[in-house]
Formats: sequence, structure tokens, C-alpha cells
Amino acid sequence: MGGLCGLYKDGEADQHEKLVQDSTRKQSGFSQLRQIFDKMIGKSSNSISGSTPSPPMPEGGAQVQLSFQDHMRKHASPEEQAANDVLLKQRQTDDEQLFRSTGRLAEDHFSRNLPIIENTQLLKSARHMPKGAHLHVHFNSTLLPKFLLDIAKEMPNMYISNATHQLRSKSDFDNCEIVFNLRNAETVRKDLAEDLSSQGQHIFPKDLEGPNLFHANYEPRQQMRYQYFRAMWNEEQKIRQSSTAKNGKQTAVAEPEVWNMDMDCDEWLISKLVFGEEEINSIFNTVGKSTDQPPKPETEEEKQAKRKQTEEAKWRPNIESDFQNSPYKSIRERATRAWEKFNGRTRMMKGLFNYEKAFRAYTRRCLEEFVRDNVQYAEIRPNFMKSNQVLRDDGAGSVNNFGLMEIIVEEYENFMKDIGDMDENGQIRENRRFDSQGKPLYPSNSSIPLANGHTPSFGGMKVIYCTPRSFSKPMVKESLGECIQMKKRWPQYIAGFDLVGEEAYDKRFPLRYFEEEFRQFQDDCRAEQLDIPFLFHCGETPDDIEDNLECALDLDAKRIGHGYALPGKPDIMRQMKAKNVCVEACPISNMILGLVERIDEHRIYDLLAHEVHCTLNSDNGTLFMSTLSHDFYEVMVGNRNMNLHGWRQLASWSIDHSCLSQVERERLLVEWERRWKEEFIPAVLGNQPAHRPVRLDRLEKIEENRQKREAQHKL
Repeated sequence: MGGLCGLYKDGEADQHEKLVQDSTRKQSGFSQLRQIFDKMIGKSSNSISGSTPSPPMPEGGAQVQLSFQDHMRKHASPEEQAANDVLLKQRQTDDEQLFRSTGRLAEDHFSRNLPIIENTQLLKSARHMPKGAHLHVHFNSTLLPKFLLDIAKEMPNMYISNATHQLRSKSDFDNCEIVFNLRNAETVRKDLAEDLSSQGQHIFPKDLEGPNLFHANYEPRQQMRYQYFRAMWNEEQKIRQSSTAKNGKQTAVAEPEVWNMDMDCDEWLISKLVFGEEEINSIFNTVGKSTDQPPKPETEEEKQAKRKQTEEAKWRPNIESDFQNSPYKSIRERATRAWEKFNGRTRMMKGLFNYEKAFRAYTRRCLEEFVRDNVQYAEIRPNFMKSNQVLRDDGAGSVNNFGLMEIIVEEYENFMKDIGDMDENGQIRENRRFDSQGKPLYPSNSSIPLANGHTPSFGGMKVIYCTPRSFSKPMVKESLGECIQMKKRWPQYIAGFDLVGEEAYDKRFPLRYFEEEFRQFQDDCRAEQLDIPFLFHCGETPDDIEDNLECALDLDAKRIGHGYALPGKPDIMRQMKAKNVCVEACPISNMILGLVERIDEHRIYDLLAHEVHCTLNSDNGTLFMSTLSHDFYEVMVGNRNMNLHGWRQLASWSIDHSCLSQVERERLLVEWERRWKEEFIPAVLGNQPAHRPVRLDRLEKIEENRQKREAQHKL
């Protein structure tokens, strides 16, 4: 999972926006989402109650020494040193004024602390910071969930269903798994005997004859038209609430357990997509879990079947005993609970995301939100697979993987032109200064060219070709071939190749299973003179008994995603460091998905203590209610030796280990250095410039034009 775009309170996307704040501005997307979060956990954002007592306040988080910051510290300017002092003071003040007053620790689980985190000075500073490159973000879970829900409202052929039961009791609503599905518009028109283009018509007579999720006679997997569902939510809510007496007892409904639906439709759907505190507690609370019971003995036939499966999947022979005897078995079981919840959310997201109108709008808005979160460059991870292709808006056909890539490139280039960073011929506007011979000019003792005055809003985006690790060998081989074809067609946009999905031993497959296909791919790339590095997910487990880290090393991966288990394999860690392999760390994701409960227990500090190059990433921000800014915040509070110079080093490494060309990297560094010195450091020091960054003005103009187009379309 991802930064989650649009999670800013108004005026906080950049400190300079305070100059133009208007007290009449409407409530921001994150403020609305935060209210939903508070309602989900039944608490106000200022009081976290009902949790276990907090331990005594320690001196700080993890105390691992972090010498990786020393280079940046030694070369810091007086202004940077002063800004570091301010930043550390902000962290201390947040502790004293926000966390201690609620009996919480800043190092506690992100989801439990989120309402407090949103009010911290440190997070505000993290939002102002230029992040460099965002290298691990799953494209289908980047924006606020409400964005896709709003688009789905306008689709008369969008349907909603639940696989198991009707929605009657509170338990029904809590435990259902909602699925969205875009159906063939012509078939829907015939079924309804209506013109679907009717403006404002959201309920048709035939709807009333069809399935209704709120009724007791609803059958699992029956599809209810989404516009009808939304209308009936309001009607059902009125009926249920009117049947509740003032003393809270239901009087007019035969089923006393029927929920009174005290949330609006959007609030409830968003709560089904994001992880709230109650679910986090259920993941980490192991009391009374069935896993505490001894396992049922396996029959000889079951043992033989498992051995055969292990051999076919190329797991090492003793992996079953390693799994059963692992000291991290309870953590693996915890992670399994988290992944089950996570996968349900991704299935819900799929139907909201995989049609052209939504995909195009999502791509465009995602780029805008990268700019708002002060991300200069991104390598996004869309999924390419035949079973998950983007549908046409009428549901009558689909866009294949090449069509999907065309949409991404088209929307990206249109955005870059609109924001002023690309000319009409598709050439990136230059921000480096050149001499009379057309060579970049460099200041003394610097590898970063001089600037020419143009300030780019966004430095670029590339695509990491991703396909599921659960696919068969022939399917992965086909995907590898398709990746090569895409690289030949779009050489400047394909960054690398990855397999995605849960890594755990009982899931398919380890990287080693596809080693033959991967090595053939490398041979094919060499023959075609193509550079397509492996950027594998691996080590997203507590101990990597799957040996994916070893395989990634053997296959010369350029970067690895997560790498959480790497410190537990010191020899592999040393080899990866020697080969300059970078770890795409995703701290909040690892907390949400059960690997670690507190940020001060996260293994990124072990990696940094050994000076293994790392970057920070949001993974699946939509589902976690996080942005990349939140990951920078978390890393700062998890170890009290961490400071501003560490932030700078992490951002610098993200640019160094990106898949940018040398020219692209130089352009990015020119702008990153400018923002760090001219915007971020002054903002931390409280020095307000006369004008806010021009990129925010450009975004505002884009939004104004979009609203004009939408208004004209409705006429």
C-alpha cells in the first residue's frame, strides 16, 4: 500500500499558503476523513481512552546510534544547524504538550496516534520538507478513498454487492466485504428499460424490483445498483432511526439487533476501506485467538501433499520445520490477520479503480497530490495482468496493458504541460544553466549544476512493471516479455520490474521459483541493450525463511521493497550494502500489516546504524490514512538520535537510487537543493517569504480550469 494525496488541512500543504488562507475555506479532505476515523473508534481526537495504560515515559525511542547522518551534519550550513535545533525542539514540545497530556507515547502505533499526530508541529515541518523521490507507492492505493467513491456516484452502471450476507445488524455492516463492479451499460439499460443518461435520475422503477442489500431476503453476491444503494441508504436510515425511541430502545422493528445506521453512506464506505484503531487492536491483541490452540495433526496424505507442493514451489526442504519452530511465529500469525483485512480492502478498491474515467482522473489527481506533498519524483507501481484490465466506461470492453500504459503516459504528459514543466513537443523544460557550448555549469566543489531560474513543479514519473507473485511460470514469463516490449516503446517511462503480493511461506511463490524466467529476462535485456533492473518486494516478513533476500541478491536487484527481515541476516545485509542495494523502507505499512507495533521497534534503525542506504515510502497510503510526510514524521519520533540531517540523507538517497538518467537526476537535484535551502529551512526557522511557491499557484489554476470544465459539462 502509498503518499495518500489530499490529506492536508487547508493551509498546511505549504507553510507559505498561510499568506493566502481564507477563513471561509471549506473543510479539507483530511479533516473529513479524520472525523470518520474518530467516529470509527468512538473517541475525540483530543482524548484516546479505553486503551491499556501507557508505560512510564522513557527518555526517547530506540537509542541506536545513527552515524549515517554524520556526513550531512558535518557539511550543514549555520542555517541548517539552527533549523535542526528548532526541529528537535518541535519534537520535544509535541511530546510535552500533546502526547503526555493524553498518556500516550509518540512512538506508539501510528493508527492509534493519528488524531494526535495531525496536530503536531513536527508533522507540519515534514509536510514542508522536499521529499526527493517516492520509490515505493502502489498506484491503486494512493489517493483518499472518497475520490474514487465520488466518481462512482456518477456511474449509472456501477453495482455493489456483498459475498456473504445482507446488511441488518451492526455485525453485518462490520463484517461484510463490499465489492464494486462496473457492468455493461447497454445490458443495464435494457434491464432497467431506461435512458441511463438522464441527469439527476438515480432511482428507476426497475431498481425497486431488484436486490436490496438492506433487506432480509438479500442473497449473497446479488448486485445492487450503486446509485440505488446510496438512495436507499438514506431511506433505510430514516426508517431505522425513526423506530428508535428516545431511550435508545427500538420499538417498531421486529429485529432488535438491526443497526440504526448512524453514519452517512460515504463515512461507512470509507471506514470499510481504511484501517482504524479498533482493527489495529484486533490484529495485535492475541488473547483468545484460535492460534493459541494446538494444531490438528496432519494425516500422512496431507504431509505428502505438502512436501510435493514445497518441492514444486521450490521452497527449501526444511522450510516447514523452520516455520513451525520460528521464534517469530506469533508475529507471522499476526501479519496473516492483517493481510486478510488488507486484501479485502484491495478487492474493494479494484472495482472503484479499474475503469477508464476513474483511472484517468486518478492518475491526474495523483500527480497533483505528489506536488502538494512536496514529492519531486515518483516511481509508481500499477498492476499489469490480463485479469485486472481497465474497463471502458460503458463496461462493454477493456483496455489491455499497453492501453493502460498509454493512459498513464498521456495523463502524465498532459499534466506536465498544464503545470509548465513540459513544452508542447513533449520535452522537459530545462532548469540547469549552460555555458556557450551547451554544457551544464557547476559551482565550485559541487556536482549539482547551477539553476537557470525556472522552478519545476514536478520532476517526473516512471512506472515499475508489477505483476502478482501468485501467477504461474508461463504467466510471469509472459509478463516479463511484455515489460521488455513496453521498455522498447516507452524507454523513458519504464523503470523496472517487480513481483507483488504477500511473501509468507504458505502463499505462492518465492522469488526462487521464477529464477529461470528472471535470468532469461536478464539475458534478453542484455541482447536488446535494455536496462530494466529488478526492484523486488522481499523481506516483508519477520525472518525471511522464504529466502527471498538471498534470491534478490543473487539476481542483482537494484533495490528491495521493505527489507524488514534484512537485519536478521547480517551476512546478506553486508553483501547488499557492498553491492549498493537500497532498501525501500515502509515504516507505517509495516506497523499496519502486523510486523511491528511501535515505530521505536522498527528495524529501519538497525539498517541505518549499519549505514545501509534506505528510502522512506508510503506503500498503500489510501488504506493507512497516511502520506509520505507521515513516514518521515514516524522515523523522526522513533529514535531520538534522528535529526534533520537524517531527513536530508534519506531524501538524498532516494534520488541517488532512483531509476533516473543522469540528466534527469541533475535536473531533480537542482530543484531539490533550491527547495531545501530557500523554502524548507526558512520555513522551519519561521522566516516567511513574500510569496508562496509558484507550483501551488499553478495547481490552483489547474483546479480552477477543471471546475469550469465540469460546470460547462453539466449545462
